[in-house]
Amino acid sequence: ETIEYTQESMDEAVKKVTQMEANMGGTEILQPLKKIYKTAVRPDHPRQLFVFTDGEVGNTKQVIEEVQRNAHNHRCFAFGIGEGASTSLIKGISRAAGGTCEFITGKERMQPKVLKALKNALQPTVKEISLKWTLPPGMESVLLSKPPSNIFQGHRAIVYAQLKGKIDEGKEGEVSLEYKFKDENFRNSIKFPFKVEKVERPTIHRLGAKALISELENGANSESEEVKKRIVESSTQSGVISSLTAFVAVNKETKAPVQGPPIRRDIPTPGLMFGMPMACQQSMPNA
Repeated sequence: ETIEYTQESMDEAVKKVTQMEANMGGTEILQPLKKIYKTAVRPDHPRQLFVFTDGEVGNTKQVIEEVQRNAHNHRCFAFGIGEGASTSLIKGISRAAGGTCEFITGKERMQPKVLKALKNALQPTVKEISLKWTLPPGMESVLLSKPPSNIFQGHRAIVYAQLKGKIDEGKEGEVSLEYKFKDENFRNSIKFPFKVEKVERPTIHRLGAKALISELENGANSESEEVKKRIVESSTQSGVISSLTAFVAVNKETKAPVQGPPIRRDIPTPGLMFGMPMACQQSMPNA
């Protein structure tokens, strides 16, 4: 729950921290993150999340994916304390949500690094971001990636859109970016001509497909068959790899067709220490 900062709320928070105890049962970050993301954000107060950990988790990939799924409405600052903190976890979640990461080791003091991140978090943000399109009749724009709800100082945002409909190369379109900064409204517009590139799989199309695939893979319905089908279609049409497709190398010199079903291969990946079993990843070309 988000509450207003007062001396009373500060004292209550300090009291709760002093009552916390470690049960030495391992580091659990995913469930607390999910609970935080389910709580509503107060209007005009973008979420700034500070994560402190002195260990590692067994589901680093899932934690980073959860942070990335919610990266459009918050920023995450991560701090690794001591020699046992997971570098991949700390760097991964801060990178996924556009924050910064710090490591406190040896006799280093935590306060300067935390205050540095806090100062960065208190900078004003760009908010209420929207795109307005002016297109010829019969055309429409479809966003391939979710626009951010906030843009923090020093960060950038890239939004891809697909224009559908009959293209008239003699016409022009216009897109306007509207946003609010320090309680003042701004609008920036740019006009563009309709010109079809005579290139197979232009780079900008592949980048747009990559953004769409990432959006689908990290979405709430990523396990549904309909979404999986769309991921595979987008991947094979654009030539951009996904979690459900793979590139297959074919030796054309033999001039012989590839025959037989796909073969499963178990590829060992680094597992956790302390006697944990080695994880195996299934690799099967799907497309």
